[in-house]
Amino acid sequence: MADINEPHFRLFLACLLSSSYNFNPRGTEDVSHALWADVFYDLTKGQTRLFATPQFLIYKSGGGRRRKRGKKKVPGLGEGSYGADISDVLEGLDGALDPNVSKETIPDSTARGVVVDFCTLLLQFKWEQRPSRTVTPPADHFTKASITIVLVPVLTELKRQATRSALTILVFLRDLAAKLGKAQAQAYDQAHCLFSSPRFATQNRVLLIAGCGDWWTWRVVYREDFLRRFNKESYDHARRVEEVSLPSSEEEDADESDTDSLFEPFETDKMQSKREESGSKAKSNEESGDDDDVGDVADDEADTKQKRKKATKNSGQTLARLFRRCGRQESQLTAEETIQRLNSLCDKLGKQRVYSTKDVRVALALTSKLALLGQRHYFTIEAALGTMPETPPKAIEANFHHSQWSGVMRLGTPVSDQTLELIKKDLPSPDIWKQGHPSTSSS
Repeated sequence: MADINEPHFRLFLACLLSSSYNFNPRGTEDVSHALWADVFYDLTKGQTRLFATPQFLIYKSGGGRRRKRGKKKVPGLGEGSYGADISDVLEGLDGALDPNVSKETIPDSTARGVVVDFCTLLLQFKWEQRPSRTVTPPADHFTKASITIVLVPVLTELKRQATRSALTILVFLRDLAAKLGKAQAQAYDQAHCLFSSPRFATQNRVLLIAGCGDWWTWRVVYREDFLRRFNKESYDHARRVEEVSLPSSEEEDADESDTDSLFEPFETDKMQSKREESGSKAKSNEESGDDDDVGDVADDEADTKQKRKKATKNSGQTLARLFRRCGRQESQLTAEETIQRLNSLCDKLGKQRVYSTKDVRVALALTSKLALLGQRHYFTIEAALGTMPETPPKAIEANFHHSQWSGVMRLGTPVSDQTLELIKKDLPSPDIWKQGHPSTSSS
């Protein structure tokens, strides 16, 4: 029997949970977080300055204003929430405080933000006063050191798993491509937001992961890829916006003073100055008992250029390499012959709850061939999924020169394991993530 502690068996159980009709009847994204939490734990294991972080807020927009004590409606607490001080509302019928409700758990605004599903945080710090003994327990030394830089080497956007009731493998691929395509576009926007934020002014590259259940792709983007400031108003395509659930009448009270500042990605000097200013202000406010943070509201211009075009930039070259490996006969198939083979594969496999990695690889090779031959119905699949790589890159650094999405991979397969190992190798190095695009760094 398989060892329950064996990594692949853990992935198997997490995938089993995600695909379960009993425990995930709606096939929602949150159940797959168990799977990806394990992946991120492994990426950061043994690295003292590297942290796997779910639901990380890289940008906050609006809201955040502390409400005055008085007659405000507290959402979800019934009639007693009207005309009462919040301290009164928190008390139960017997006068005791309700342990399930506190001032910290009641939303104070209609704050919105850009939240990533999973990321890694790489911390740099300095000692104000180095302790003479081992740093144990940590709480004794909080005032003796400070964080100087936070880097976010990996941003991950996850979508709900592909359909479990596809009539054919082609239907499955279309659904997988649609979901992964949205995850890719959203992750790219999140990178744009990251490079527009003063908090991450020292970072110049980030690795993106787009996931759909146990399927995933990755790419690297650079600060130089973005010419304009991130536009929060246009962040509505396949987005993940955290909204505090207040009644609509409360939206007028949202305080724009608690909005994070945004800059043009190349304005790194201004970003660092703003970050230092915000840090000093937050410290001063906290010491004075006023933690309202007043920030500049960026006057963003619309930036509606299509970003997903880059995902298909080198699909032709990728497919050409694939068919060189497949042999002359496969590469010389006509569109009609390729469609016949794809239809035969669909008929052979029929309806399945989960399709094997091998079958998906074959189907993707055929759909990519059709896309290369100009069959428009297969462009979306090719753009989001490409072809499944058979071997990982020799090094992640080698792929830094090719800012494009990788072919789709499946967690637990050899190529996925090896690629994650290469990513893991580069994560702890701050210098790697501070470097710009190779073409500009070398000049």
